[in-house]
Parts: sequence; C-alpha cells; structure tokens
Amino acid sequence: MCINGHAPYGRYYKLGLTLKYISCPGNNSRCYTVLKKTAVKGTIMRWIFLPFIMLVAIQALALTITEPPLKDRICAMLQPVDPAKPETSAQVEENLVALEKDALPDMRDVFTEFHASRQTAEQEERWEHARLWETRATVLDRAIVRLETGFDWPRLIRMWIEQQYRPNQQAIPESLPEPVRITDSQVQRAFPDYLFYISSYPRGNAVNRIQPPLSANNVFAVKKDMGPGIAGQLPPTSQIALLTDPDLLKAFFLAVPKPLLIPGEKTDYDRLQAGMKDLAYAWLRLSEEIHNDGFLRFTISEKSLQFAVSASDAGGYMARGRAEVVQAGGNAGAITADLIFNNVGLLIDVKENVTIQSGLLNID
Repeated sequence: MCINGHAPYGRYYKLGLTLKYISCPGNNSRCYTVLKKTAVKGTIMRWIFLPFIMLVAIQALALTITEPPLKDRICAMLQPVDPAKPETSAQVEENLVALEKDALPDMRDVFTEFHASRQTAEQEERWEHARLWETRATVLDRAIVRLETGFDWPRLIRMWIEQQYRPNQQAIPESLPEPVRITDSQVQRAFPDYLFYISSYPRGNAVNRIQPPLSANNVFAVKKDMGPGIAGQLPPTSQIALLTDPDLLKAFFLAVPKPLLIPGEKTDYDRLQAGMKDLAYAWLRLSEEIHNDGFLRFTISEKSLQFAVSASDAGGYMARGRAEVVQAGGNAGAITADLIFNNVGLLIDVKENVTIQSGLLNID
C-alpha cells in the first residue's frame, strides 16, 4: 500500500522491509500495476540469487567439517594389511602412493611409530604382533621410497635378477622372496646414496636348488640416483650390487665410502667418531643378514661400538663393533668386526670374526 502520502510524480510503497519510490503521477491503478511488476521482479531476483546463497552456505558448512589428520588417515589405510594375504599389501601400497609427495612427512612419522611398536612387541615376545607391525611398516616404507625416488626397487631388483639367468632357469628368480629394505638409520647415514634390500629363502630343500649369483641370503645394494630415464626401466648392472658373502661385502665397503676427513680442515673428532661408528654398525647389520640361517636374531648395542686413534706413526683410526646373537633355542655367539681407517678417515680394511652357534632346532 502507499504510505507517507503523495509525492509530486509518484508514491512510496513498502516492498518487504524497504521503501521504494514508484513513479505513477495521478493514477493509482497505474501505480498498483507498477508495484505488482516490481514485486514480481523482486521475487524473480530472489529465486535467482537463492542457489548462490545456498552454495555459499554449504561451502561454509563444509569448511567447518574438518577431515581427520593425515597421519590418522594413513594409519587407517594400513589397517587392512594382513601378513598372510600379500594381495592386501599391494593394494594398500598403491593407495598410499596415490597420496603423493605432500604426504611424505606424515608417512615418515607413522613409519617411525610402527617401527617403535614392532620393537616393543619383540621385547615383550609378542611375535604375532611384531610381524604385523613389521609388515605394515614394510608396506609404508615401499610407498615412501617410491615417492622419494620415483622407482619401485623391489620390482626392479626382480627384473635385474631375471637377466642373470638363462630362460630355462627362470624358476629361480621367480621364487625369490620379496626384497625388504633395511631401514636402520645408521646404515642410511653410512651410505646415503644407497638403499639396501634383503631377500632370504626359507630354509629347506628349496635352498639346495638355488644357483649363483643368488644364495640363501641376498643383500642388494641399490644406488638411488638412476639419472635420466623412465621409471620402471631396467637398472644397469653397475646400479645394483649383490652381496652374498663376506668377501663381496668387504669389496663393497672398501670401494664405496668416501674419506671422512677433508684435507686442510681441522679434525672434528665428534663427527669422525660418529661416521666410523655408523660404518661399523652398517657392516655388522649387513653381515648378520649374510650369516643368518633364518632362525637367528641379533642385537647391536651402542656400547659395543667403539672408536680409537691408532698409536702408529702412520696415524689412522679404528672402529670396532659386535653383533650379539639373542640366546634362544640354543642359539649363541656373535659377529665382531674391526674397521681400519687411514689418517684421512678412508676405510682400508675390515677384519671380521664370526662365532655363531645355531640351535638344534635350526638344523634343516
């Protein structure tokens, strides 16, 4: 209705909560007609803008509903992993890789937590739980390495092994157990450019059918930098070193590490000692895999890792370490190693002593 009286050439009308001046001089019917058209136009505009208003409201509501933290999502994705069902591991790995590189920091945190859970389960001798944590950590580690390097190294290792055998011997590489990465931080620090994988055959008649270059225990040292190429390509022979005995392990250790001291710089004994202890730990960790009969467990304590300066005129240094066999079921003994370095911190010799006694239950 009209309010506030007449204007010279129209009237004020109340439209909703606002006043609108409508020009309709001297003609109320014309005024009402204009009012009706204006009201219809306002209704149409409200319906046009309503979906946009609803969309903004929905988006605002969605922002208030936060997703669970990425770490929780990663843990949930790993729940279906079953050590008895390898197919579950493969699918979960692909799902983790689909999270892409932005998820790497959270993946590493979850891996650290899983690794600690496995160690706790082992200390409490809850072996079934320890195996479950280990399997989940392995799946997560494979996804991490694929995102970091762009390569599926266990698959490439299999491809490389297949090239080492004649067509009529393909059953040997096909039977190779899944390579599992050695993730100890000391090994990674000692060889930052390499990844190490272990693949061990279960003891039994199958071991007797293995032919070189594979053996019962196989340590693969893989150089991470493939250079330009296509992900999934067959790595060159120089990209992978197969270490199956102490002599091959020694040759690798003498060829790869760089001097720990920089000529002309003041000796940083803390850094030197840490680097040599890492190399000693790495030797023991890889050597125990080569000497393991499938039933042994080892521990390398920090106290067993020692560092000394040579008293000879030529100078030099020595790092020593010991990997103890966990005494169970008749298992006993240890692996000890002395790593000799020259005066610039370059490894020049390794002396190892193995005194392992396998329990009666370990005899094939």
